[in-house]
Amino acid sequence: MSRSLSRLVPLVLVAIAAGLLSLVVFIVGRDPIIDRVSPPVASIGAQITVEGRHFRDQPGSLLIGSRRLPSAAIVAWSNDQITFVVPRDTDSGLVRVVTERGRSRGALLQLSESLPRVQGTTIVPSIAGLSTSDVVVGRLVEINGSDFGRTRRSSEVRFTMSGDCRCVDIAYAHWSDDRIVVRVPNDVTDGELVVSTPWGTSNAVPYRVARPAGGPVRGASIEVAIQYGVRVSDVVHVRNQAGLTSPGHGDHDVLVPVPRPVTSFAQDSVRFIASESQHHLFERVAESFDQAVVDRVVLRRHAVRFDVDPGAVPATYEAQTGFFDYYTRALPGLSIDSAEVRAAAAEVRRGRTNPYRIAEAAYALVLQRLTPALGIADRSAAAALSTGYGDSLAYAQAFVGVLRAAVVPARVVGGLVVTRDQRAYPHFWAEFFVPDVGWVPADPSLGDGAFPARFPVPDNPAAYYFGGLDAYRVAFAYGYDSFDPPQFGGARAIPDDPFTVRTTYLAAGSGVESVRIDWPVPRVLALFE
Repeated sequence: MSRSLSRLVPLVLVAIAAGLLSLVVFIVGRDPIIDRVSPPVASIGAQITVEGRHFRDQPGSLLIGSRRLPSAAIVAWSNDQITFVVPRDTDSGLVRVVTERGRSRGALLQLSESLPRVQGTTIVPSIAGLSTSDVVVGRLVEINGSDFGRTRRSSEVRFTMSGDCRCVDIAYAHWSDDRIVVRVPNDVTDGELVVSTPWGTSNAVPYRVARPAGGPVRGASIEVAIQYGVRVSDVVHVRNQAGLTSPGHGDHDVLVPVPRPVTSFAQDSVRFIASESQHHLFERVAESFDQAVVDRVVLRRHAVRFDVDPGAVPATYEAQTGFFDYYTRALPGLSIDSAEVRAAAAEVRRGRTNPYRIAEAAYALVLQRLTPALGIADRSAAAALSTGYGDSLAYAQAFVGVLRAAVVPARVVGGLVVTRDQRAYPHFWAEFFVPDVGWVPADPSLGDGAFPARFPVPDNPAAYYFGGLDAYRVAFAYGYDSFDPPQFGGARAIPDDPFTVRTTYLAAGSGVESVRIDWPVPRVLALFE
């Protein structure tokens, strides 16, 4: 080999290596880059343009904060530009582009709806005072001050609570920069309230809880450790005429809302030992997919009894927040317009205007009309009243359906009962709302004697389970969970024996034709009395 050739070989090798490195970088190293979000300040419904590089021509995901935008919000997607419309219920946050090659850095999008009015040098909210320092469950309290924000968006009022300190959306009658009208929540205790916004938390203002018609009292308690979960399997993809699948982004994704025990006056010290997120997303699932999500939780559960003075209960509900309409509406299983439910509602209302007395009559009617039975195909309120048979869900839905038709707010509670030999069973009970008192429990199926083996049976179950509950249970869901993600347009699946009532137990992308979900029987890991 000549000397000139020997010098040329290393140069050629270096050039080849550099070319390969450039090719690798070109193939796998191009994370998306955002150069500009325009306009940077916008309103709900506005069209936003994201300019940059390496977005790829095939749509990926677009995030604002931690929220992934639904595909319906994306107007156009190219390698260097994305156009989208800001959906409702979106808050200010960092916009990020996610592709199969990586995730971009964030660029801020500020929504004008959540901008507070700036006074002086601060935008931290400030409370000047309350309309009353003695608050009552279910009544409205007015908060006056400054810098609350022109609209609520993600801002909230936080009370001192024995449960979740946040007020739900239907608790707010009014929100402006200097005035908030909020409904006093159920599990409120003596303490302080604050206004929390994305820009800070206000000063704390003290209040006391008045109970003119009575309230709850805790009894004996247990501590229990539970293992539960869900399993997803038997995935079948959508195929074209040639028998092939050609999924787009998210078409083979599966979303599983995993139930979680809630904190309340009767259920506290909830501690997760091993837990996935509440909404667990499996991406690009294959047809061989078979996976479980397992949660382990330890909590303390109290027996509870409501001491109510029926003569002090008001006959009317506040109607400004939407709470009343929300908890008297029809739902799957709660067909309040059916002939059977309407007739029962008319019977329990006859000669009565007091919500507590109406609930008392509805409870007695359900125990009189129904007989406990397992293996019921139709567990709706109408079917239970028509056939005269039902399991715990049918009993609960019959009671709640009659009350809603009688215009008394009520809801189904889903969860488990546990026995002294450490077994767990799916179980449903109910709550009805009494003005100035709060959510009052009732368990009509146990009140009618439908106890599992080795369950501690109280004296006079029919009386005990109206306005009271034992400690041997775990609550997972209060009311009907209507969560239904629109971006998942494929298969839905329902487990055989769930212990919550909801719209969506599993939601799949449009490329999934069918899928199976199972809720294995929960296990009691430990029980301490």
